[in-house]
Amino acid sequence: MSATTIMAGAKIRNVRNRMVEGTLACLVRSRGDPSLLYILSAAHVIGLNGYAEFGDPIEAEYPAGTGNWVKIGEFERAHKWVDAEGVFQQCDAALAKVVVPNLVVQEIDGIGPIGNVTTKLYEGMPLKFRGAGTGQVGEAELYSYDTGVTASYEDIETGEQFELEYADQILYVRPGGGVPVSPTWPSDSGALVLTADNQTVGMHFARTPDHFTVNAAVCSPMNTILSALDVELVPPDAVPGPVAA
Repeated sequence: MSATTIMAGAKIRNVRNRMVEGTLACLVRSRGDPSLLYILSAAHVIGLNGYAEFGDPIEAEYPAGTGNWVKIGEFERAHKWVDAEGVFQQCDAALAKVVVPNLVVQEIDGIGPIGNVTTKLYEGMPLKFRGAGTGQVGEAELYSYDTGVTASYEDIETGEQFELEYADQILYVRPGGGVPVSPTWPSDSGALVLTADNQTVGMHFARTPDHFTVNAAVCSPMNTILSALDVELVPPDAVPGPVAA
């Protein structure tokens, strides 16, 4: 009997469309009722660009790379997009209600416990993340913040491409200087982006489109996400430990 633990950074999906995979960001809880525990990830992953339905099973791959999937939540809601000209989006974020609280822990695989949210940002700031597509801890540096950017999406049902405009986002790239390059891979959407000392910066959801001025990854500031969804980070000591499996 070994302890079963699913950490942030795991690959997750909504069973309504198993082809769309992303990353488990972390655990959050309702500001009004701390007993309500949720999984946070990108809206286009577990929310399926608006096609998800309340109660959809949300699964995590466990162990990583095995193709074995475990139900860890049920889709709750996504921050609503407004597809209108001149309207800027805040974030691409959604929640799933935790159905097995002692199965998911509040730390990131390969990184450890998640620190508080920081808003003290600067260009060249060392960053890191653990995306399910990357499959390991990725190193990065902050390229810019408070940046407007366009994100490209695919309609889940029709396959058609569409774009949404975002304001006040964070761009980050591979470290080391030279020509800016995004450090992320497909299925990294939902990954938390942190400082070198594990303070929470934001959540990854996109790469800049081909026509953008720089090749970079994009994350929304964590405070923007928490405010939009009316939730807060769950302290690591407030989450039950794993159970024997």
